[in-house]
Amino acid sequence: MDTIRNSTFINTPSENVFMCGGQLENCRAFNLNGSFAHGSCSAYIPVTNIINNYVNGVCLTPIEMNGHNEGCFTYSSNVQNFYIANNTFVNGKEACWGSMGLDDFNNTLQNNMFKNFMSKVYFIEPSHPNPDITINNMYYDIQE
Repeated sequence: MDTIRNSTFINTPSENVFMCGGQLENCRAFNLNGSFAHGSCSAYIPVTNIINNYVNGVCLTPIEMNGHNEGCFTYSSNVQNFYIANNTFVNGKEACWGSMGLDDFNNTLQNNMFKNFMSKVYFIEPSHPNPDITINNMYYDIQE
């Protein structure tokens, strides 16, 4: 489990950071063509923290071209035990949160602020038994 701290990401061509375990904190990101963070885990699901980040311009390449950047945070495989808190995300061309499948659960999304996105959630399985725990997230100028 690695930690990425106090880093700046600018003009990434696709997904910014793939994560399963570790910490992404106090980072800044600008003009990302894909998601800021892309969760993808195997059978072992460690705790993953994404905290205190600022992102301006995310998912700038449309999903029709990129294929799997449906949100500022993208769920891919077995996204579990993620704690995403105290982040500020502005100017997203897709959703705040990506597609949540049945293998994605036990995540807490707390005190995040989103402004100027297409929608809150790209897609969540309608019969999902354990959707994310969401606490005090703020959404402004969401186009849905």
